Amino acid sequence: MSELYSKDEVFIRKLTELIHANIGNENFSVKEMAQGLGISRSGLNKRLHRLTRKSARQFIREIRLNKALEMLKNEAWTASEVAYKVGFSSPSYFNTSFHEFFGYPPGKVRTDIPGESYKEILNRESGKKEKLLSFLQSGKVRIAGLISIPVIILMIFLIFQKISKKETLDDLWPSEGKISIAVMPFNNMTNDTSLDILQVWIQDEIISSLSNSEELKVRQTESVRKMTENMGITDFALLTPSIAGSISRKLDAKIFLYGNIKLTGSVMRLSAQLLDSRNREIIKTFQVEGIIENRNFFPVIDDLSEEVRNYLKISKLANIDLHYRILATTRSPEAYEFYLAGNKAFFKRDFPDAAKWFLKAITIDSNFLGAMTKLSYSYYNQDLYEEAKIWYRKTSGIIGQASVPQIIYFDLLKATLFEPPQEEIRNAQRLLAIDDQLPTMYYRIGVGYNKLQQYERAIPEFEKSLDINKQWGTRPDWVLSYIHLGIAYDKTGQFKKEMRLYRRALKDFPDDPSLIIQRQAILSLIQKDNKKAEKYIASFISEMRKAAAAETAVYAGLAVIYSAAGLIEKSEEYYRMALSCDPGNITLQKTMAYFLIDRERDINEGLMIIEKILQTDPDDYICLEVKGWGLFKLGKKAEALVLLERSWQLKPVYNHRLFLHYDEAKKAAPQN
Repeated sequence: MSELYSKDEVFIRKLTELIHANIGNENFSVKEMAQGLGISRSGLNKRLHRLTRKSARQFIREIRLNKALEMLKNEAWTASEVAYKVGFSSPSYFNTSFHEFFGYPPGKVRTDIPGESYKEILNRESGKKEKLLSFLQSGKVRIAGLISIPVIILMIFLIFQKISKKETLDDLWPSEGKISIAVMPFNNMTNDTSLDILQVWIQDEIISSLSNSEELKVRQTESVRKMTENMGITDFALLTPSIAGSISRKLDAKIFLYGNIKLTGSVMRLSAQLLDSRNREIIKTFQVEGIIENRNFFPVIDDLSEEVRNYLKISKLANIDLHYRILATTRSPEAYEFYLAGNKAFFKRDFPDAAKWFLKAITIDSNFLGAMTKLSYSYYNQDLYEEAKIWYRKTSGIIGQASVPQIIYFDLLKATLFEPPQEEIRNAQRLLAIDDQLPTMYYRIGVGYNKLQQYERAIPEFEKSLDINKQWGTRPDWVLSYIHLGIAYDKTGQFKKEMRLYRRALKDFPDDPSLIIQRQAILSLIQKDNKKAEKYIASFISEMRKAAAAETAVYAGLAVIYSAAGLIEKSEEYYRMALSCDPGNITLQKTMAYFLIDRERDINEGLMIIEKILQTDPDDYICLEVKGWGLFKLGKKAEALVLLERSWQLKPVYNHRLFLHYDEAKKAAPQN
C-alpha cells in the first residue's frame, strides 16, 4: 500500500512542478502536460480525477490562481501584470476566475486588507489552513515528524484544494429536506437528426425516474423548456454548461445534469455529468452504453436513470454518515442502508449485530470496501481476531482500485491489527491532511496517545473531535469519545474538567449512561467524596441491572471502579465475588490472575490460576503473557523473557500491553 501511495504522491509532485515550470506560458495545455509526463490525455485526466476530483484543466487553473494570490500579496505587481505572469490570456478572464475561486477580486488583496499577511488572507477565507501555512512559512514538518517529504507534497496539494471554493455534493445537501436538481435536454451528437427526439425523451425519462426519489426536488421538464425558450435556444448543441448552470440557478436548483448522445453502429452511448449550478464544477460523471435493437432505446436510458438515482441516494445517505462518507464505495443504495444499520449497531458497541449488517451489505455488493473494513473492526472488537484478519485480507484484494483516502483508511485498519499506536496516529494524521473535519480521526489519534500514556498530547485531539461534532450540531459517534477524554483528564489531574465532561456526556448519551456513571464514581472516590461515590455506585448498579447484565458483569464493573480509584482491597473483593458467580469463566479467570499479579496482591495465586488454563491450552498467548509477567515480578527474569517472547510470537494481532511487558523484560534480561 505504501508503494502505491508513493506513486500517487510522485505523480502530483511532477504535475505541480511541470505547471510551475510553465506558469507564464498561456499556451501550456493539458496535451503538453500529458506529453511532459509521458502519458495520454485521457490517462492523465482519469488518474487526476481519481486523486483530486478535478480535471487536468481545473488543476492547471487552480495552481495558476494560487500562485497569483502569492504574487499579489508579496510582489509590487498589478493584477493585470500578475495575470500575464501566471499564464492567463487576458486580465478580464483572470479577474473573473480569481473572484470565482477565492470569493473576492484580485484588487481586494491589497486595497481592503492592507495590513493582512498572506497567511491572514487565507485564514480569513477558511479556518482550515493553518497547518499548511505554518509549513509554508517555516519550512518545517510539524506533524509528529513521521511524514515523508512526498507525503508532505501531496498534503500541500490536497489542502490547497480545500482552500478553494469547490464544494462536493456532500457539502451541497441541505441539513434538512431535499436537494434540488435540474435535468437538461441531452445533446444529440450522432449526426442523425431523426434521433433529435431523444434529446427531450431522455430528459423526460430521467426526470420521471428521479421524481420518485424522496431525497430530491426535481425541476420538471416544462420549467427547463420554458427557460431554454426564453433564452432563444432551439438547438440544444448551443446549450453549454455555462448556460445550463445559469438556467439551473434561475430555477433555484443546486445541481444539474448535462449530457449527450452518441451512436457507433448499433451501440448507443449516453454520457452525463452532474454539476454544481454555481460554479459548474463536475461532481460526478456517468456513462452507459448498450446495443440498440429495433430502435428500442429504453434499456440504455433506464440504465443511466438508475445510475444517477442510485448515486444521488447514496450521496444523501453518505451525508447522514458524516464521519465515514469517504467509505461510500458502493453503487447500491440497499447495500449502503445495511452499512448504515451496521454503523448504528457498531457505535452502540453491539458488535455481533454490526457484523450481521455489514455482511448483508457485502452480500449485495461483494466489493463494498467500507462494509468490509468495518466488518473487520467488528470482529476485532469481539476479540475474534482470525475473522478480523480474514476480512482484512479480502479488503486488501480490492484496495488497488480505491481512492487515496480509502487506501489510507485501509492502512489504518492494518495499523490497528498489526502495528503499534504510533502507526495508528500517523495514518489518522494522513487522513486529516486530506480532510481536517473528520472527528473520528482526531478521536483515533487521542486513543493512540492514551495507549502511549501521552495524555497531554491526547487531550487536544479528543477536544477537537468533540468541537467538530458541536459545530455540526451532532453528538459524537459513541460514548467512548467522552470516556477516553475523561481518562486523559484524570491522568493529568484535571478533575473539574473531567466532571463537567461527564455531565455533558450524559446529555448526549442518556440512553447509554453506565460507562459515564462508572467514571463519575471513580472520580468521586479519587477526590474522596464518599457520599457522591456511593450515589454513583448505586446508580451504576441500577443501570447495569436495567440492561439485564449478569451479576458477574455487575461485580466486575464494581471491581474496575475501585481498581481505577486505587482501592485495591475493595477491587479484589469484587473480582472474587464476580468469579464466584461464574467460576468457569476463562476470561474472568485471566482478568483476576492479571490483577493479582500486576497489583502484587498475590502473585503465586495468580500464577496458579493461569497455570490451570495453560494445561488445557498451552498456546494461549494471553496466559503466557500473564505468567511471564508474574515470573518477572518474582525476579525470574530469564524465565519471564522466554514466556513473553513466546507470547509475542503467538499473538494474533498487535497488543500494546504485551509489547510493554516484553520490552521491559528484554531490557532487564542479563546481557550475554
